[in-house]
Amino acid sequence: MPFNLTKPKPKVIPQPEALAREVIANPIPKSLFKKSVIDVEKDKEDRRKAKTEAIRKEYEDNTKKRFELATE
Repeated sequence: MPFNLTKPKPKVIPQPEALAREVIANPIPKSLFKKSVIDVEKDKEDRRKAKTEAIRKEYEDNTKKRFELATE
């Protein structure tokens, strides 16, 4: 004859706590409006020209020519 065991009661799982889905944005910095789009584009073009000139000068000053064609 089997044992007379009690059946276990199912455990109640608590509902998860709801998190607040609130987006808090930082205020727009005042320095954003000091430069216009034209000024930003001019600065970008100046940086690009300076970088190009620096690379060109680096290759011109180099005594060992890296990409010189072989004359045979």
